[in-house]
Amino acid sequence: MLVAQGFTPVAGAGVPLRELALVLLVGCTVTFLTTGGVRYLMVRYGTMAMPRDRDVHTVPTPRLGGVGMFTGVVVAIVAAAQLPALNRGFPPVTPDMTAVLASAFVIVIVGILDDLRDIAWWVKLGGQVVGATLMSLLGLSWYLIYWPGGEGTTLILDQVQSTILTVLLTVTIINAMNFVDGLDGLAAGLGLIAAGTVLIYSLTILHDQGGAVSAYPPAIISAVLAGVCMGFLPHNFSPARIFMGDS
Repeated sequence: MLVAQGFTPVAGAGVPLRELALVLLVGCTVTFLTTGGVRYLMVRYGTMAMPRDRDVHTVPTPRLGGVGMFTGVVVAIVAAAQLPALNRGFPPVTPDMTAVLASAFVIVIVGILDDLRDIAWWVKLGGQVVGATLMSLLGLSWYLIYWPGGEGTTLILDQVQSTILTVLLTVTIINAMNFVDGLDGLAAGLGLIAAGTVLIYSLTILHDQGGAVSAYPPAIISAVLAGVCMGFLPHNFSPARIFMGDS
């Protein structure tokens, strides 16, 4: 699992449903509005995604929609940080949010450069590796692996092993999402399903464990991502008017 380095879960207060719903709504609204603005600028000044064999769209379509989504993520997380019921998901309690935002910023910047300038694949991959490594070093990393052989055992990874695994998983997921971005609504739809699933699971842990602090970061992040995907989908349903792009 992805856990904060050196962080021990403890019990907190109940399930902050209203606060998480507000965070989701903020992410959805900001993403919807900013994506429309990005689309306008891209149509007027920017580059277009040309149709490929695997794409559904048949005309050049703006990309860089990820900038609108990242704006929604940042604003929603800042809003969440202002809510007392959600402060267990932020420093100094846990470094998860700092790790996520710092990593995402690096990856988004590299993605913007690729969307605008079509940089070499190895430069883009290098940026993704740097972003994922930064996330691990800041404390959000995959330290535990369950091995089902025999009676089952849990493997605990050291820092180097954890960083390598975290980078591999993160970069793989990033490029898997990039691959399906050319199909109308697919990437954002998959993101919404994944975020919704994690959110429900996190809420279950919060309920069953009386508000366990360890469940706050995934609950907040998944609520943010669900809202952001919901805000982006109206622009991306067939026929898509904008794509996420590598950003």
